[in-house]
Amino acid sequence: MADLIGQLDRRLRVLKAQPVQDPNNGEVVTTWVPVATVWASRKQLSGREVEIAAATKGAEELRFRIRYRTGLDTTARLECEGMTYAITRLEEISRRRWLDLYARRV
Repeated sequence: MADLIGQLDRRLRVLKAQPVQDPNNGEVVTTWVPVATVWASRKQLSGREVEIAAATKGAEELRFRIRYRTGLDTTARLECEGMTYAITRLEEISRRRWLDLYARRV
């Protein structure tokens, strides 16, 4: 696999859910807090790739490729260029060199 460092041209924020209790009424609400900012490449998935990724039709499906890192799962969200995405699947590439994050727009 060719070195892809030059293709990591998008800033991607990784967000994790954090429950916060409202001091006024005691209600617990979920807020999304940034836990990392990484460089990524972004690719719009074709129809066939969307089927493979078990995506729902009509949703914008993307694949973000980042350097491999631990601590990510499908409960996290991604933010890129003002859009928010839910991670639907993760795939390790080249023995922990890269990590593909398949995501759909929320």
